Parts: sequence; C-alpha cells; structure tokens
Amino acid sequence: MNYISKFYAEKTSPIVLKEWSSLADEERLSVVNSIANNIEHVKFTRATNNGYVYLVIEKNMDPGDRGKLMLQLECLLKKEIDNGITIWHEPIGDKNSLRKLRGIEVKVL
Repeated sequence: MNYISKFYAEKTSPIVLKEWSSLADEERLSVVNSIANNIEHVKFTRATNNGYVYLVIEKNMDPGDRGKLMLQLECLLKKEIDNGITIWHEPIGDKNSLRKLRGIEVKVL
C-alpha cells in the first residue's frame, strides 16, 4: 500500500489539451454542464483554462460522502472531456455557531 501511495505522489499531473484551454470560459462551463447535467445538488461555477473545474454542492453532506461524489465527478469529466481536469469545491465559510457566538472570526485566505 505504501508503495502505491508513493508511486502516485511522484507522478506528474496530466495537463489539459489545447482544445480545452482554447475554449472561452462560458464554453468550458457549458461543456461541463452538458456532461454532468443530471447530477443533483451540484452547481458548477467556473471552469478555467488550466483544467480546474469549480463547483458547489448545494446539499449538506458528510465530508466523506462529499469527497466520494467529487471523485466520481472528476472521473466522469476526465473520461468524457479531458484527462487534465481537476475538480475543486468553492471555499466554504466557517459554519460553527459556537465560534460565532464567542465573536471569533476565521478568515479564509
């Protein structure tokens, strides 16, 4: 198992093809939405020319379930569109109500 982790850690990440990076922002987002149009509670927000596809999951989920969903989406997009695509979740703010009551503010950089 340890060998497998090191094997993948030392691999270079695939880059997107020129066809993907030459599309306009709206076109890339449209392509992503057309492939993953039946995924409930997922909203794709942007797709950059370097292969980063950002999304928001509009349903409360456990972190493990959210991670599995994102991995499945990434596999789908890599298979159907371009192997260089990487899924990213838009930053989530601090939802801890106790910290808010104490006046502690967590700043997202």
